[in-house]
Order: sequence, then C-alpha cells, then structure tokens
Amino acid sequence: MNPVEEIDLFVEGMHCASCAYTIEKHLKKIDGVLDATVFFASGRAIIHVLQGRVSEQQLIEAVVKTGYRALPIQEGSFRERTLPKGLVIRAVFAFACSVPFVMSMFSFPFPGLYQFLVATCVQIFSAWPFYRGAWEGIRSFSANMDTLVALGTVAAYLYSAAVLLAHEGRALYFETSVLLVAFILLGRILENFAKAKTGQQVSSLLAMQSDIVSIRREGRYEEVPIAMAQEGDLFLTRPGERIALDGIVMEGASYVNESMLTGESLPVYKTAQEKIYAGTLNIEGVLEAKVLKTGKNTALGQIIHLVEKAQLSKPPIQKLVDQVTRYFVPAVLSIALLTWLLWWFFAQDGNQGLIQAVSVLVIACPCAMGLATPTVVLVSLGRAAKEGIVIRDPSILEKALSIDVLFVDKTGTLTEGALTVSNITAEKASQTTILHIAGALAQYSNHPIAKAIRTYALYHGTKEQTVERFIDVPGKGLEAIIDGKRYYLGSLSWIEEKLGRAPYKVAHFPEKRVFLADETEVLGSLSLAERFRSESKEVIEDLHTRGVRVVLLSGDKKENVERLMEGLSLDTIYSEVLPQEKAELVSSWKKKGSTVAMVGDGINDAPALAAADVSFAMGSGSDIALESASILLLHSDLRGVTKALHLARKTLWKIRQNLFFAFVYNALGIPFAALGFLHPLFGGIAMALSSLCVVVNALFLSRVRL
Repeated sequence: MNPVEEIDLFVEGMHCASCAYTIEKHLKKIDGVLDATVFFASGRAIIHVLQGRVSEQQLIEAVVKTGYRALPIQEGSFRERTLPKGLVIRAVFAFACSVPFVMSMFSFPFPGLYQFLVATCVQIFSAWPFYRGAWEGIRSFSANMDTLVALGTVAAYLYSAAVLLAHEGRALYFETSVLLVAFILLGRILENFAKAKTGQQVSSLLAMQSDIVSIRREGRYEEVPIAMAQEGDLFLTRPGERIALDGIVMEGASYVNESMLTGESLPVYKTAQEKIYAGTLNIEGVLEAKVLKTGKNTALGQIIHLVEKAQLSKPPIQKLVDQVTRYFVPAVLSIALLTWLLWWFFAQDGNQGLIQAVSVLVIACPCAMGLATPTVVLVSLGRAAKEGIVIRDPSILEKALSIDVLFVDKTGTLTEGALTVSNITAEKASQTTILHIAGALAQYSNHPIAKAIRTYALYHGTKEQTVERFIDVPGKGLEAIIDGKRYYLGSLSWIEEKLGRAPYKVAHFPEKRVFLADETEVLGSLSLAERFRSESKEVIEDLHTRGVRVVLLSGDKKENVERLMEGLSLDTIYSEVLPQEKAELVSSWKKKGSTVAMVGDGINDAPALAAADVSFAMGSGSDIALESASILLLHSDLRGVTKALHLARKTLWKIRQNLFFAFVYNALGIPFAALGFLHPLFGGIAMALSSLCVVVNALFLSRVRL
C-alpha cells in the first residue's frame, strides 16, 4: 500500500468560502487524492494523496482549471498577504469614474450617452475580475461570490443600456453598476488588508529566523544560506546576532536572551557544552557551536510549524458554517430570480423587479460567513503564541470552556522541580558553622541536593574554601577534610555507619533531610524541600473562581506531599501514584461525566496527558510529555493555564459574535432587498462593510489582556 503524502499549497484569487468549496470539490475528484481541505481566510490548501500517484504539479494545474492560482510552499516559508496592485488600480479607476455620477445626483447634467461610455469603461476594466471569476465558475459548474457580483452589475448595466438605446425615457441605473463595482472592490481591498493582520503573529515568529549563517568550511567561516547548514556543521554567532540554528556551544561564552522561548527576561550565560537555540539573541560574546537541529526541527521551527498547523485546523462550528456556505450562492440566485418574477407578476413592474433582484444579488455575502470563524482562530492562535502558549488544535478551545476538573502534577508543575534548603537544625554547632561546612562539602558535587545546599550557602554569604581528600560516595553522601578535620554530609544510615552507632533513638524524619557529622558526633542537619512556583497559589485560586476543581497527582510519599501542599487550596490529593495509575484516575473521572484537564511535564505524565480531554505540557518538560499535550506552555509558567482558558472564552465569544452578525446580516438584508426597501447601491456598500466588520471584530482579540 502506498504511503500517504501531505502536499501544502498557497491558493490565490479566492473571494469567499464558496470559492474554497469549489476548489476542494475539484481536487477530491483527482484519482489518488484522499482528502483536500482549502482554507479561505489563510489562502492555503492541504491535500493528502497516495505517494507516487499524484504530483504537486497536477494539483496546481487542477486549481488553475477552476479559475484560481496555486503556488507550492517550501519548508519554513510563509506567504504574507499583500494588497494586489491591480486590485487597487481597478478600484481607483472605478471611483474616479463614479465622480460624475455622484455629481449628477446634485443636479449636475450628465447625459445618458456619456453615462453609457463611462460605465462601459468600468465594466471592461474594473469589473473584469468579477466576470473572469464568474466564467471560471460556470466552466467548473459552480457558483461563487463573483457570480453574484457579475450578475448584479451586468444586469444593471445591460438594463440601462437597453433603455438608452430604446429611447424609452425611463430611469437609468448606470451609476448603480459603476458604484457597485467601486465599493465591492474597496471591500476586497479592506478585506485583504484586515486579513493580512491576522497572519502577523506567524510572520513575527519567522522574523526571528536567520536567512544566512556563518558555517566553517575548510578552516574558515563563510556566509551561506540557512538551508545549506547540516547537522554536525560548526557555525559562528557574533555579538548582537540572532542564533541561526539549534546547537551546542563548542568554544566561547556569552549571555543569551532566551525570552522568546522561555519567557525569562534575564539573559542566560552560555559556555562550552551548553545548548543554544535558533531565534534567541546573542548579547555580548562570540559563540562557536555545533549544529544539532536545522529547519523545522529547531525549537523555533517546531513552534512555527505547530502554530501554522493549528491555524489550518477547523473547529467543529466552522464545519457547520462550511456546509451552509456550499448552498448559499445557489440559494441567493434562486431568491433573486424569484424576486424578479414576483415583482413582475404581482406588481406588474418587471423593471423594478429587476432592480430588486440586483439588490438581492449584491447584498448577499457568503464572505462574512466564511470569514467569521477562521479569522478569529488565526488571531487567537497568534495571540496565544505571543504569550508562549501553543495550541495544537483550535477545537480544543471549545472543550477548554467546559473543564470542571484539573489534574496537576507536583514536581516541575506546581513546584519548580528543584530543591532548596528549608531549615537548618543546629545540635553541636551553630547554624552558620553547619551551613559553612556543608556548603564547602557540596561545592565539588553535581548531585541535586548538593547543588541546592551550595546555592543556599552562596546566597547567604559563605565563601568557598579549600577542601582536601574529597570523596563522593554515590547514594550515600560526601566526605572530605576541611581545616584538618574530617566531615561527613549525607543520609542518616550512612552517618550511622561512619560513627559506628545510631545517634538518634527515633530515626524517623518526615522531610527530606541530610546530616552533617565529624568523626565523633552529629553536628546538625539540613532539611530540603521543593520550591513552589511563585504563581501556583494564584493559579489555583483563579481556577476555583472559574468553578474548576484542582486535583494533585504525585508519585511522592503521602506525608511529603501533604506537608508540602499546606497553604494551597487543593480539592483532592493523590500521592504515591504510578504513571499508569495517573492515566487511570483521569479516565475514571471522565467516566463520572467530568471534563478533565491535565497539567504535567515529565515522561511519567505522558499517559495521563494523553487520556485527558484537554492537556497542558510545561515547556521545560520531556519531549514525550510535549508530544502528548494539546496545549504547550513554552514559558513553563503555570499562569499559561488560566491565560489559555481566558483566551478560549474570548475566542468562542468572538466566533459567536461574528456568526450572529453574518447570519443576521443576510437574514435581514436579503428580504429587505427583495421587498424593495434597499437600493442596489446601498446593498453593495453594506456587503463590503459586512466582511470588514467581521475581520475587524476578530482583530480586537489581539488586544485582549491575558
């Protein structure tokens, strides 16, 4: 069986959702095409084909046959929407030609023959794209927005021309055909401009990618296109440059601003054997690094890929809208014909019936419906990416609104995943002496407990000192001579072994603790605890105000968890839970009817993340956890959960606003036009403004505070 291949194309020339449906329909007819989805708002087409059966060129030719243009998409490319110059020139020409018609409304003479000549120029030049689009629709046995506009304008033009040639003295409607073309072209210009705004977040991410990189070739560095870099190459990053690729530092040291990935505003010091990432900013030093990842495999490339893929997904509500828009244009054509016949039959006024039929054609706007959902999704996902939140699938936003239980992992999620000294117990020496000696012992070990003690000691002003005969005993502790005296820092059982006796009658200590002793006695101990994320309490309280229960899942011992979680208003605590048991707990709550979310960061969280309705992965977590989650929190900030929920609510509200506006606009506009309450000219203006209003309303989402 042939493997499935995905082909991605840019599609140009679409003016409404019906256009997208027409292209989809023709692509699906090609032998070897399994599925095709065309996105009107973003101008993209995603086609799944049997590998080797269908070429990219065949698909492009199929799109061209339907009257549109298609271009291949290269890896890592992004096509920004720009205003077509031809569209602007045609619009300017139409508005210039409309000036004498507007003046004639104020009693300035404008003879019918001159009206005919000016209107003809507009029909030939400015209205040509509508006629071309309508003809292509007829060729492909489909109707689109161009069909409605072309029929409306040509009907007004031909009717007026017939009246003029027959010398009947009835009213002419050349100004209607001219102003309709002008305002509809203006509407498309405004629509293009507004839709370009929705893609700015992805283009700003792409701006962080370098086009060239300094690669070492035959002992010297030379500037080459980024696409020529390969894994294993050595590349150079100078002060003030953005790092071009993901790599590992081989030589040099510098501070690097990684805020775009981690959200941490303070620069990070990078030296040999430490990783650097594409898109981050090298501040002061020269770094020579070995390439680890290129292209879309870099951390930045993966973010861009996820955001773009998410923007090309359709939430459930959009699929319903797509079904409606498929039948919209044929329905409008039927209503326009019926309007003309009814006016002719009942009012005995076929001329007025024709004008009202034109009004029906131009007031109907599938564009507004087609743009209502995708523009909001585009802006929402871009806004989320700006906050370090990557949403894999927009449909998850709808589920996020119904979350009533949130499972939270402890280590690395509620806590920072790092230990800190919480208390020093002095017995045979002062706290200062204990910290001084323990810090000296810890300075040569990379164990997490030793790192925590060393950091705490340096923070409290102790100085490094000479340590002799240092021994690191794995799993037990540290041993060394300081100022001629031997000291031990480690577990109680190891201290007992070294002293040859048990120093305590009761050897149970609920917290994580290490003991400091000399050769004769225990001098004291240091208690260690995980550090809470500063935002943990705030996030839990926020979730409670939203009616969400917060449940802790931890593999740690019960007494450790309960002691650590004091002060946090958790609803339920599960301790000593195995990875598979976490997934089973999530599933059991789902069976009770709850909509369950899960936040985690480790490999052990992956099964539970996959089982949850909505899953959040901290950006500092394991690759498996990141792959299992539906929402990624790149900045490893727990507030990303509440920000995502807030954005979900705002996004769904904007979508509903847009759909309400689009449906009500058409539900009211079409009957008004059919009954004679709306002139075609005002119908054209309203149609242009309807699409603009929908897009502008979506753009307000980019300013929402999270």
